[in-house]
Amino acid sequence: MNTMTQDLRDSAASVLNDPFSKNCMVGLSTYCSVGFNGQWSYTGRVAFKNGNTEGEQKFKAESLNALLIKMQAFVETLEV
Repeated sequence: MNTMTQDLRDSAASVLNDPFSKNCMVGLSTYCSVGFNGQWSYTGRVAFKNGNTEGEQKFKAESLNALLIKMQAFVETLEV
């Protein structure tokens, strides 16, 4: 492997920051919608950002209460 390729790989890896920590959370959101069949669906997401690295964790549930419980349990497992 030539040195230039290795240098690019090393610099690319150094700019990736793990965003999945409690102090990198930038947003929580929930969405409720009703389908044509009258069935409600509940989805949510927790968004993260650490420098230029972004990520999100998505959730689905049968009720708003179940969705909020799932999201809270996830956030409580995050490290600072």
